[in-house]
Amino acid sequence: MGKKTLLEFFGVEKGNIKKNVKFNYEVFGNSLLINNAQKKIIQKLIDLNVTPNSYNEAEIQKLINEFNVSDIEKSYLRHVVDNEVNGFGPLTDLINNDDISQIMVNGPQQVFVELDGKIIKDDNVGFLNREHIRQVLIRLLEPLDKKLEDLEAAFKVELLNKMKLSVIMPPITKDGPVFTIRKNPNIKIDIEELLRLGTLTPYMARFLEAAVLAKLNIIICGTSGSGKTTLLNALSYLVDESERLIVIDNNNELNIKTPNVVMLESDTQLTNITVNDLVSYSLNLRPDRLIIGELKGKETFQVMNALNTGIEGLITTMYAGSVSDALNRLETLILMDGIETSKLVIRNYIMNNIDLIVHIDRLSDGRRKVVNISEILAVSQEGIRVQEIFAFHKKGLINNNQVHGEFILFKYLPKTYEKIKAKGINTIKDIFSV
Repeated sequence: MGKKTLLEFFGVEKGNIKKNVKFNYEVFGNSLLINNAQKKIIQKLIDLNVTPNSYNEAEIQKLINEFNVSDIEKSYLRHVVDNEVNGFGPLTDLINNDDISQIMVNGPQQVFVELDGKIIKDDNVGFLNREHIRQVLIRLLEPLDKKLEDLEAAFKVELLNKMKLSVIMPPITKDGPVFTIRKNPNIKIDIEELLRLGTLTPYMARFLEAAVLAKLNIIICGTSGSGKTTLLNALSYLVDESERLIVIDNNNELNIKTPNVVMLESDTQLTNITVNDLVSYSLNLRPDRLIIGELKGKETFQVMNALNTGIEGLITTMYAGSVSDALNRLETLILMDGIETSKLVIRNYIMNNIDLIVHIDRLSDGRRKVVNISEILAVSQEGIRVQEIFAFHKKGLINNNQVHGEFILFKYLPKTYEKIKAKGINTIKDIFSV
């Protein structure tokens, strides 16, 4: 008989990573035996540096024969081998689970996941040791032709399936490699889906749709994981298909579906071209609208200049914990360009170019809510005064620690309503009773 591959030996089809297989030790006659068998098999695979193309059949045969296991236990051990050889070790099922949006590894037995907006510890998933974690990182980097030992102690890469891998290694960390995997949702999340999830109200959705169609300039702010990019994508689906969009997205998280779209991405390691440069270049590409994944540097002043020259319909995001924080940060980012002018001039610049600030937040129960939609009312030496149009007010916690609150429509006729009406859009008159 010819020599079998490791996958043939264990009855696993090459490339067949099982997506929905779940095992529970409680169904096994001797969970301690299976646990020890699993550890020994994984350690042997690591020691032998087993890959789909390299293995030691005799060693693994000897290892399996040490255990008297049932058919279901054998199936479980085959699944373990499949994940280790053909997948990403103990993370394989988590990566293939579309309900999990983020995976966090703090140590061999410290694996957390984000599920439905909540971060929970997964006690069913773990690594043997730090070396096991390193082997999984090596496997994740293999399709990119990157070697773990050649990378810095802290690095971020985009995997081939658009997952974002962020890693911190010793000596920065004391307890071995720490990393997170952030996954892009496989489903299209549009305004209708956000309504279904309770992220905003129908009035808020209709107002934002009218604002996008009227080409108002919109900044979406929020903290990490609040849903800024998800909301930006949802608003981008509302853009008229006749528009020509220039999209600048360094994180490759935007999913723009408009037919006439140009996607730009800076890569200073390869080209020395910055986001600031891309904003400047984009003005020569005849844009009807700019969409920028995130404002976070000197490009902010360039963007303001672009809006000042007549570009309309900016949609972008920025890190900030409130509307006022976003405007304060916007001032700071503009000053990063080195311009010498007064704060009052910069604030007037912001008021003349930014129409709406939308604040989205992740609540303590994991749900995302648009907690504020505001416009700039006036500026002075003291600061920027804003007026809320919509808000979500938290009132407390109810069953299962779910946040209880209510959406509010303020009794105020927004200045931006007049801009929307001037563009011939009359779909929101009933919202403001005019």
